[in-house]
Amino acid sequence: MTFLNEAALPDVAGRLPTPSYDRRSIRTGIVHFGVGGFHRSHQAMFIDRLLNLGGSSDWGICGVGVLPSDAQMRDVLDAQDGLYTLVLRDAGGGEDARIIGSITEYLFAPDDPRAVIGKLVDPATRIVSLSVTEGGYSINDATGEFDPRALDVRHDLEPDSIPQSVFGFLTTALARRRAQGVEPFTVLSCDNIAGNGNVARKALVSFAALKDPALAEWINDTVAFPNSMVDRITPATTDADRAAVAQTYGFVDAWPVVAEPFEQWVLEDRFAAGRPPLEAVGVQLVDDVEPYELLKLRLLNASHQVMSHLGALAGHRHVHEVCADPAFAGFILGYMEAEAAPTLQPVPGIDIKAYCRGLLHRFANPAIRDTLARQRVDASERIPKFLLPVVREQLELGGPVDRAALVVAAWARTLAGADDDGGTIETTDRRLEQLRAAARQDGENPGAFLNFAEVFGDLGSNARFAAAYRQAHAALRRSGAAGAVAGLSTSSISTFQNQGGISLNDSQATGTATVGRTPTTGFKGRTILVTGASGGIGAATVRQLTAAGAKVIASARTLDSLAGLCDETGAQPLAFDLASEDSIRDAVEGLELWGIVNCGGFGGEIASPQDTDIDIFDKVVSINARGALLVIKHAVPSMIRQGGGGAVVNVSSQASLVALPGHISYGSSKAALDNITRVSALELGRHNIRVNSVNPTVVMTDMSNFHWGRPDIGGPFLEQMPLGRWATVDDVAAPIVFLLSDAAAMITGVALPIDGGYSSR
Repeated sequence: MTFLNEAALPDVAGRLPTPSYDRRSIRTGIVHFGVGGFHRSHQAMFIDRLLNLGGSSDWGICGVGVLPSDAQMRDVLDAQDGLYTLVLRDAGGGEDARIIGSITEYLFAPDDPRAVIGKLVDPATRIVSLSVTEGGYSINDATGEFDPRALDVRHDLEPDSIPQSVFGFLTTALARRRAQGVEPFTVLSCDNIAGNGNVARKALVSFAALKDPALAEWINDTVAFPNSMVDRITPATTDADRAAVAQTYGFVDAWPVVAEPFEQWVLEDRFAAGRPPLEAVGVQLVDDVEPYELLKLRLLNASHQVMSHLGALAGHRHVHEVCADPAFAGFILGYMEAEAAPTLQPVPGIDIKAYCRGLLHRFANPAIRDTLARQRVDASERIPKFLLPVVREQLELGGPVDRAALVVAAWARTLAGADDDGGTIETTDRRLEQLRAAARQDGENPGAFLNFAEVFGDLGSNARFAAAYRQAHAALRRSGAAGAVAGLSTSSISTFQNQGGISLNDSQATGTATVGRTPTTGFKGRTILVTGASGGIGAATVRQLTAAGAKVIASARTLDSLAGLCDETGAQPLAFDLASEDSIRDAVEGLELWGIVNCGGFGGEIASPQDTDIDIFDKVVSINARGALLVIKHAVPSMIRQGGGGAVVNVSSQASLVALPGHISYGSSKAALDNITRVSALELGRHNIRVNSVNPTVVMTDMSNFHWGRPDIGGPFLEQMPLGRWATVDDVAAPIVFLLSDAAAMITGVALPIDGGYSSR
């Protein structure tokens, strides 16, 4: 059988596309450190596409390997003259393949480090690109500073040492270029790191400063470090891939690359010594890559972490298998839409919601067979860069973190090496022993894993996230990964028949919304007022209602507290004070509403009857009961005049249904609210206006954590709850939306417990 190399190209050309350019005439303009599957499916493919257009013959690629494991790539590329097969497989079974020829040289640094330095110093080299993994920059995730403790870095900091590390080679080469009067090359990071160009600058300048402060200053002032966003799912090559190439195309390729058809490269147009005309081959050149970069890192890369640890615990081994499970697909989509998306900036030309759904289609491609094990490699580098920034921003916003907490708890459990059925889970991480030691402490002290500061920084001291983590830890022990995921899955997703892909259900095409797993209809053209919208349940309700097609008026005491939510959802902000009838009347009288959600409230104090502060009691009742009644009083007349009916949902509490210690003020106010619900249902039914209450258990927010987050209080409470977990904001918002919908057309006057069965005892 034919073996792929330059001499075989005439024979191979009859079977699939091959380079149309004379590879002997190509000069090296790009040196790339870290030639792996992704570089060959992405950057090298774009350069090959450019070379096929003609006129860019000075932009060939010289690959460089610095790790012992790179010796295999050296041997394969040497034997194949740098050629390889790129195979793109779509979810429908289609395949497109071609030979890539843009890598015209490959240097293995341990063989001849001086040759690498010479190539870097050569004036023809104008770009040095990097795909050295998230951990290759030696930046401490907790401090953001360069950490010179890596062995190769420490070696390269010794006087007169021959470089071994990427930054040792770059510093040495730039010092010589400066001494010879050669302009500096551009350093182009292609790694999945927020601000990857900025990180590369930080690492290189910091390394150089330890060798020569003046050189470091020159590098900082003259070298360009453009940020970039790169995207194409590229799993590791398998023996089955090699065999498939041989069988399909009739030649042997020792290291083909298999990838999805999707491709994206967004790049800041900042180069020190010129660049190839990449815009001619589909690369987006922009002034600021950050919005695109965050979109990909916090949705695609973070979602790989979301699925890989939980999926492994549930016994899955491939990405597409996870996405074929409706509960997991719903969980992943819920993470993207409820937790990650609110932390993103607007992205020019991209509908973020459609992007999320598109990612699920990409993940579900069964032809790619991407493994969860690949996604879990060096999770201690990936989770701090992809997932934890979302957690930190959501904690600042007061938004949900329950799914992210479950992912982190699942990661801790995978470190024990077994899935929920006792199967083996292999973990590869440079911090593996430290991580396992930290995770073992969770056994006696759930939440102790978060004290591993090298990964989590100070996040373990955040009371709300620590409480969410403990809840997730308990859910995994009680229900396993599949059960815990099902409890937080809020998607309307179904699987494609025979494709393992993801399909939106029919409601998505007709304007019908799906909330939780219950179809809800009839929100188009309806305006709904949500009070208390700046809080967790209120904000979640606004998000679900706007997603369902409703026009939402989001209210709180101040407009500033609503700005982020309204920017995200398109809701109309409205400020008024629930303690003032004049303020309520002026704000809501005459609004053309169809529905009301009375979610605004005040927690008051934890006190027994004999210790109650009566002023606080009056304030709690004034806001929670009197305020809700006043909203109904001044908003409902307009609803009646319109003659179209409507619905009101009052957000009460389980404290109105059962006695809870210390809740004399809060429980009394919510019991009064339940009676307002029943009487209002009785009075307004003849106008076709339905009125109901939801009575949730504790939602673990910063406000509630001070009391319920205490192990001596929260622990016994959870033990008495049949479902054994705190509610999430989405657990409460989904029934609210259901009660507002036409699906609840015959439900009025009820108080619906959302308490995991606590009040059923």
